[in-house]
Amino acid sequence: MTRRSLLTGHIGRGLYFVAGVAAAPALFLVFLISIEQVEYFTRDTLQDLYNVSEAVVVMQRQMSDKTKHLLTAIDSILKSVDPDDVEQQNQVLREFLQSNNEYLTFAVADKDGILRAGAKPFPPGASVAERLYWTTLHETMGFSAGEFAYSISTSQPSFHFALPRFDKEGRFDGAVIATLRMVLPEQYLDRIQLPKGTAVVLADNKGIRLMRRPALPSLPEGTPIAANIIARLDQGGFSGEFTDVGADNKLRRFFFKRLSLTDAGPFYATLILAIPEADLQERSERSFLRNLTFLGCAAAVSLALAFVLGRYSLGGPASRLVGAARRLGGGDLSARTGLDSLGGELGMLARTFDEMAENLLRRDGERRAAEAALRESEQKFRTMFDHSLELFALLSPDGRIIAANPAALATAGVSIEDVRGQYFWNTPWWSDDPKKQLQMRQSVKEAAAGDLIRFETTHCGPAGRLLHVDFTLKAVMNDAGEPVLFIAEGRDITERYAMEERLRHMALHDPLTGLANRTLLLDRIGQALAWCKRNPGERFAVLFVDLNRFKVINDSLGHAAGDAILREVSTRFRGILREGDTLARYGGDEFIVLVRGIASAREAVRLAFRLFNALEAPVRVDGMTVSTSASIGIEINPGPLSTPDELIRNANLAMHNAKESRKKWPKVFTKRLLENINAVRFLEQELPLALADGQMRLAFQPIVDAGQGDRVVGFEVLCRWRHPERGDISPVEFIRTAEETGLIVKLGRWVLETACRTLAQWRGSLPASEEVFLSVNVSPRQLGDPGFFGLVREVIDRYCLRPGQLHLEITETAIMDSSPQAVERLREISRMGVRLSIDDFGTGYSNLALMTRLPVSDLKIDLSIVMSMEQSPANLAVVKAIVTMSQALGLDVVAEGVETRRQSELLVELGCGLQQGYLHARPLEQGAAQEILAGMAG
Repeated sequence: MTRRSLLTGHIGRGLYFVAGVAAAPALFLVFLISIEQVEYFTRDTLQDLYNVSEAVVVMQRQMSDKTKHLLTAIDSILKSVDPDDVEQQNQVLREFLQSNNEYLTFAVADKDGILRAGAKPFPPGASVAERLYWTTLHETMGFSAGEFAYSISTSQPSFHFALPRFDKEGRFDGAVIATLRMVLPEQYLDRIQLPKGTAVVLADNKGIRLMRRPALPSLPEGTPIAANIIARLDQGGFSGEFTDVGADNKLRRFFFKRLSLTDAGPFYATLILAIPEADLQERSERSFLRNLTFLGCAAAVSLALAFVLGRYSLGGPASRLVGAARRLGGGDLSARTGLDSLGGELGMLARTFDEMAENLLRRDGERRAAEAALRESEQKFRTMFDHSLELFALLSPDGRIIAANPAALATAGVSIEDVRGQYFWNTPWWSDDPKKQLQMRQSVKEAAAGDLIRFETTHCGPAGRLLHVDFTLKAVMNDAGEPVLFIAEGRDITERYAMEERLRHMALHDPLTGLANRTLLLDRIGQALAWCKRNPGERFAVLFVDLNRFKVINDSLGHAAGDAILREVSTRFRGILREGDTLARYGGDEFIVLVRGIASAREAVRLAFRLFNALEAPVRVDGMTVSTSASIGIEINPGPLSTPDELIRNANLAMHNAKESRKKWPKVFTKRLLENINAVRFLEQELPLALADGQMRLAFQPIVDAGQGDRVVGFEVLCRWRHPERGDISPVEFIRTAEETGLIVKLGRWVLETACRTLAQWRGSLPASEEVFLSVNVSPRQLGDPGFFGLVREVIDRYCLRPGQLHLEITETAIMDSSPQAVERLREISRMGVRLSIDDFGTGYSNLALMTRLPVSDLKIDLSIVMSMEQSPANLAVVKAIVTMSQALGLDVVAEGVETRRQSELLVELGCGLQQGYLHARPLEQGAAQEILAGMAG
């Protein structure tokens, strides 16, 4: 028989006993500590007060450090501001004040203490020289703090910091000042838990009460603290404690701490903490009672703990385990013990049970998910099958219809009852054509072999609409490789066929006008060439039509208006052409007409005039009337070896030739036109090589003074080109090409440099060259070159020439067409001393105002006037007028093209002695010109 005791079989009783034995020593120790705490309480309270004061000092110094860094930043930024710009300095200080709202204001004082800038307004001439922080600043020349005082700019009680400023030589130059709110120390104190009954007093260095918490009406701020307290403070040094009667007649324990920026620095305020002696005693007693209460609570907790351990640590888990097993047995697969974190044997048993229940629940979920997925799959297939726009049919292994979706049935106009069980190839989808029936039967056989069958077919629907269908047939096989089902799918691709047709049309036609585009045009011209090759006597023409001034219309009226004009022009042209002719839009404003079966070029020209006439009527666009015209080039097929691109190119060249003529007349392409164009291209290609290979040379035509015995006074410099294959090329040809290609700038540079170098060589060996000048022609392109002025100055300086020995000839037309910048360059050149000549005067604007606005020194009368003045009294009068005008303006006059002695004599009689022409000399090579200069010296 098992012996039983009081605790046997009772887990709860045993736990109570163990808890009591374990808690007894701890409770006894707590009792001893509580008694000892009474003795140390007073000392701990004083330590708390000391900690409070130290915390305030630390907070105050943190604010001091922050203020110092802030003033340093302000001083650094102010050094980049103009010292005389007070408003800019004020703005800098205001921005710092906005981002640091714990400050009242920032200010800047000069070295005499006069405020000169501030974040807030201050009285003019305000001075801080008498403030403590300013005195300390002067003594230490470092960061300083002052007493609490009323701010000059805000009139509020506040505290001040100051940082000295120094100029570039390190001399004292004033200070940056920060003013803090008076409530700053109070904010620090509010963060600290002070003992009950504690009085906190902040006094300045004169003993004036700045703050008292809690506030008492009988002890207002701004009044001195008790005299006995002041005396005790003066005896205590920098910090200390004492017991005395306070201003409220209570015996208090006082602790004070002087506030300063540094440990050894002067103090600016005193923090005083005072607690009544009665409160200290009361607090000690409360601590003792609290410890006794704790003893009782600890005992109660021990008993409660024993009860919990007995009730829940063993009995509770066992009950939950039994309950979970019963629910699981009743079919609740979510039953769990909830004892996952329990340790020991009970915990292991509970986790094993939970794992078993989890596995049962997972298997049940997998089964349910599989069933739901199967139902969802069947539903999706049925939805897709019934609502798909594709054509679906299911066939039996022998090709009979099992099912068809509504889309497939609608294309045949039947119901599923009409076709179920029929062979697929005998249904209305295929029965309209025996060939399609045969193809379908063969497709079923091939699909049964495992092939994917796909082809395109057509079907005429119930409403007679022709459908294009992309058809697919595939077999579903069993494990033995035998077909158990055929899936027939048809896709309606009628819209795709229509789209492809539209794309083919778009690929060959202009989207704006609907005319043939370039691709279709080239194909039609190729067909015409092939047609002429098969029929040698046949001819056709290509007319290239370009609308004139169309860019101006687009730029002024907008592209929408331009598009409207293009559509109207294409409509008018279509109304003129025959049905077999081709009208194409080749480019932006370019049209090409292909006309087949013409008898001669005259027939093509007559068609061109009809096109001209079609454009005579103005086009109305958005309520406006717009007139337009065209230039037309014509190419008649030259032979069977031509290509479409060549024909279009030739017609285009003829069109550009017609546009340059500025006449309303078509141009027919000829070999001569191509030769001229090729000649221009040849010059464009050879001209850069000529400059690089030294094919260019200079010729010098003398300018003489006929009134002084034909004495040579200068030379006009002319450019000549001797090509190694073509020989001498006329300047009329290559100068124009150089202008059009822009090579005239490079060519003009070469001419100017070579002429100046030649003159420098003459001056070194021919004394007579000191008395002559060289006249160099300047093109309009050179005037527009920004580097032209620098070039003239460079060559004069390089060859040490007198600027007056260089004359630059510019045509009047070139000057009138030049920009204001180019005209200003001419003035700069004239100011250098270079003389400017107006070439071909009398054939252009003959603008007298131009003579007064530009620093012109010479006029050269055009040779066409000089050569005809003997026969034309009008031209003689023109020459006389030019000479008279030039003399009145103080200009020299040079007559060009003098070829007879009579012309020379008439010019001398009119007062024009400076002459140039074949009468006096033709253009000379450099050697011949040197001989003339040598003869002048002899």
